[in-house]
Amino acid sequence: MSLLGLVSLGAVPSITIATADGLILAFSLKGEIVGLSVDGVELVTEEAPALWIRDLSRANETGQPNLVDNPGFENGLPGWRQLVNNRLSVQVMQTQAHGGKQALEFTSQSEAPGFAAYAGEPIPVEAGRRYRVSAWWKSKEGYLSTLSGPPPNLCMDLYREPQRVTGLYLQWLDRRGEPLGDPELAVALHTNANNWRLIQREVAAPEEAAQVQVVIAAKLQNETLWADDIRFIASVESEEPVAGTVEQEGKRLIQTAESNDLDIQVTYEAHDDFIAIHGEALNLRTEDRALELGFALPAVAIGWRFWDDAHRSREISRGGYENAISALFDGWLPISLYPYAGIEDGKVGLALALPPDRPQLALLRYEADRGRFEAVFHLGISPQAVKLENKATFDLLIYRFDAEWGFRSVIAKHVELYPRVYNTDLPIYDYRGAEQGYFLTPQAAEIVREHDGQGIYTAQYTPTELGIKVWPSDAPRPTLEEILKAVDELARGGKPGAAEFAQAIRQSAAIDTNGDWILKHVGIFSWDPGNWEATWAANLDPDLAQGFARWLIAWRIDPAFEAAEEIGAHLDGVQLDNFLSTPAIDFRPEALQNAAHTLTYSPHTYKPGVHSGFAMFDYLQFLRGYLDANWGEDRGISVNFWGLGHPNYLAEFIDAFGGEGNTPDGQGISWNPEILDYRRAVAYHKPLLFANQTSELTEEAARRFRALALLYGVWPRQGPHGTGWSPAVNEIFAETAAVVEQYWRAGWEPMTYARADNPDIWVERFGRDPEEGIFLAVHNRAEGPAGFTLNVDVVALGIRAGGPLNITELVSGEAVPFDQIGAVIRIPGLLERWSTVIFSVRASCPSQAHLLESSLRK
Repeated sequence: MSLLGLVSLGAVPSITIATADGLILAFSLKGEIVGLSVDGVELVTEEAPALWIRDLSRANETGQPNLVDNPGFENGLPGWRQLVNNRLSVQVMQTQAHGGKQALEFTSQSEAPGFAAYAGEPIPVEAGRRYRVSAWWKSKEGYLSTLSGPPPNLCMDLYREPQRVTGLYLQWLDRRGEPLGDPELAVALHTNANNWRLIQREVAAPEEAAQVQVVIAAKLQNETLWADDIRFIASVESEEPVAGTVEQEGKRLIQTAESNDLDIQVTYEAHDDFIAIHGEALNLRTEDRALELGFALPAVAIGWRFWDDAHRSREISRGGYENAISALFDGWLPISLYPYAGIEDGKVGLALALPPDRPQLALLRYEADRGRFEAVFHLGISPQAVKLENKATFDLLIYRFDAEWGFRSVIAKHVELYPRVYNTDLPIYDYRGAEQGYFLTPQAAEIVREHDGQGIYTAQYTPTELGIKVWPSDAPRPTLEEILKAVDELARGGKPGAAEFAQAIRQSAAIDTNGDWILKHVGIFSWDPGNWEATWAANLDPDLAQGFARWLIAWRIDPAFEAAEEIGAHLDGVQLDNFLSTPAIDFRPEALQNAAHTLTYSPHTYKPGVHSGFAMFDYLQFLRGYLDANWGEDRGISVNFWGLGHPNYLAEFIDAFGGEGNTPDGQGISWNPEILDYRRAVAYHKPLLFANQTSELTEEAARRFRALALLYGVWPRQGPHGTGWSPAVNEIFAETAAVVEQYWRAGWEPMTYARADNPDIWVERFGRDPEEGIFLAVHNRAEGPAGFTLNVDVVALGIRAGGPLNITELVSGEAVPFDQIGAVIRIPGLLERWSTVIFSVRASCPSQAHLLESSLRK
């Protein structure tokens, strides 16, 4: 570590810290960043505050005029124009109203979903300015039936692709009143609407926008929904720069400031190859707070590239650049999909990253119009969160990366800084298969013993959401009142653990700002077609008395391990289903009182609460310690990988990542390159598995699925709902699994050091030891055959230039022709569409030391 101390940049006295690898950050004594350089390349042209705050604590109390005409339908429907109506009855009614005497009623009397949308009058807007759009909703049945799905849909695709759902849309218009594309979903209504419920989102008017129309829409299925008090207002909360002072304290810089009734202290510390930032904001009020806090590097990067993932980057010109998803399944609170972001110009690479060993919600982005590379943290503070002492904290890393390798180098550096997060000590790859289930009885324990003999990893299944059977599926869809009565009936007895589970629901169901349990869905599903099921989002904080976490230990985990131990069998671990499938904010008072990590806030009400992912962090930390202490350190934790964003800070507790989904054309919402790029980066060296649940899967779809499984090193299997497969499809899956088993344990590495001359040819690498074997997965993304030359930097792979090489195609074992020019070997090839080949690259003559080491291992 190097600390350069007090210097003078021009006429501005400054304090500078520097890493050993050439990253220098300079502050003025007033807390402004006056310099940022990498290898002597200065990126700052104008000094700017390092920190800024937007206080959103009273965002719903601004008193700004509502720009919507006839927002409460007190005049009927004047000011609202029907855009579409398919099978819904729409009218203004006086039987229900949130404000005033009337509300808009949408009714469906059909089992087939119907959809209707109405647009308000155009509203003048100022390009680039922030606005808030909101509405109040109430359901006759107590909940909305038609919007459900996993995080790839609810937290990402829903806001990217045109979809017909219940909620608020915005139709942006230019100066001539012409539409700027299709209406964009601002915010969707998810399930809960027993009491009048507010949904809200803040948006920025696009650069070309001069007007906007608010669109209110409903998608219903045999139900009634009311909407009222539609609002569109200008946001008045501005970003306030945080000044204060910066002083040297030993080997660190300390910035202190008081801003917006907050006492702020930030520590900057330079290490050999990164700068660590830790901040604390103490609330000087005795009231709840909702804050956007930003750390911004004033880096001029026009013409640089912003990397979205390992395969996608964009040239920076104007506007904002981010890879954002929602932190919630029931609203829009933007966070980054990955825990890092990178910008580069081909020579210099600069990354912002979140430490993966603590839960945080932050958006990493580059703002071209403001010339700043920044992290925006969503922080909540509440006096009810007594353990947090009325403050919020945040942590951030700055590091450089190899611009030549872009996002792959960003990933590799993050892993280098936190290796224990991305590796497991358990010999997961030594098993011949994996099974989950309920192993609570002596009979089930015999299955565990049988799996022991077969070398199959066996895990006790545990849910992470609170689901109950309401009544048989041939009965009508239950109302919320009837669902809650089913919980009461569960509490009155019957099966062992049932009353305790009802109590766990009451103690652990996440609560929304109305005080209602947050419903995930109500329906008849493939895993239980004989019953109506209702499921709530859960808070798994183990400190909640009589909560879900303690129920899982008492009624699922301990009984399974005890049953296996009783007959001398070895249960290998615990499986968590639907991992972070319902990310939500819990406003339960007990959740706040037990919160161990900084709060966040609702984007609907700006009320602070506990994110369920942070509670999951506490549960996994507790579970890991509990298993180690009570059942042995050789027990694993595996998950059904659904979550987005939040697994970034939970990966350290997980030994294997499973997945499931449908792939009717070989891809699907949970099986596509964007999702697999993300899952592979989070799992890193840990196993990735996938259960394909597609019924009647065709051979063509199976081959396309196979190509991605080979590319990303994912062990595939047929899921229990994947019925009607032909022998040919089963053979494709068996062959794919057999091939993956030959190289996945070598470990995925983001730095491939191999590139094809054809952009449709993608490459992934497994293995880092050329004497043990390095495997290159080469994939054709094109719709037709593609020829290529693969250029491989063998020196970067640890192979001596000009040394003997053995390159084979893994499946056939046939030698692969290549030529070599210096440090680069060139492999020509031709791949059919959607196909993947695995090249095995080995140094032909292992060293004597390596041979001895291998012999000792055997």
